[in-house]
Amino acid sequence: MPIRAVLFDLDDTLIDWSGFTGNWYEIEPIHLRYVYDFIVTEIGGLRVNSEGFIDEFGRRSLEAWRNARDTMISPHLGNILVDTAAWLGAPRDKLDVGALMDSYRWSVVPGTTPFPEVRNILTQLRADGLRLGMVTNSYLPMRMRDAELRGHDLLEFFDDNHRYSAADTGYLKPHVNAFQSSLDAAGVKPSEAMFVGDSLTADIIGAKAVGMCAVWRMHDASSTQPDLSSRPDYIIHSLEEIPGLLKKFNG
Repeated sequence: MPIRAVLFDLDDTLIDWSGFTGNWYEIEPIHLRYVYDFIVTEIGGLRVNSEGFIDEFGRRSLEAWRNARDTMISPHLGNILVDTAAWLGAPRDKLDVGALMDSYRWSVVPGTTPFPEVRNILTQLRADGLRLGMVTNSYLPMRMRDAELRGHDLLEFFDDNHRYSAADTGYLKPHVNAFQSSLDAAGVKPSEAMFVGDSLTADIIGAKAVGMCAVWRMHDASSTQPDLSSRPDYIIHSLEEIPGLLKKFNG
């Protein structure tokens, strides 16, 4: 059966994070202070200072990720922000999850950039009539990750209903439900889709479980021998190899 859609992971598949030299525990507090200031200014009720807000959010976030390891149910940044603020005194009925996520002010992370071949390959795949989609293991909904796609000039390649984060679907890869929304949006059966990702555990095992052709993007910089027990259908080192793989399916 020919491949009609190519679905991608985002981080370290389309966007290269190798130039990022920061620390998540330095970045996140900056954004949480924006949220804190918004709540104090627009809503009120918080009984703690910004550091107390950051600490409580961090505790709840870590707990949600610990639970996710067993349940595969994805944490959702917006929901954690609401629960944190309500616990600390802000009136829950005035806490709008969308407004809190907007106040987080997520944007392109310094040091990140699309891999050099990404725009050309996405342009070629779209010109060839392939439907493009995205599934990323992020607790930031895609409405927030879109800021990165926009900043990296990649948003135009993905329709609104073809890109999903784990926060949107409610499940983390490799859970099969994490992939289903993007497949449904593309209007294809799993056997008609190729998934490209850099994680053997999340991307390859998950894509194969749902019935897609699973393509592992292996990074040459890896210093450890990968465990190939997940058996990717194909291994590539650059997205430039995708058109050649598609010829094997589509002739």
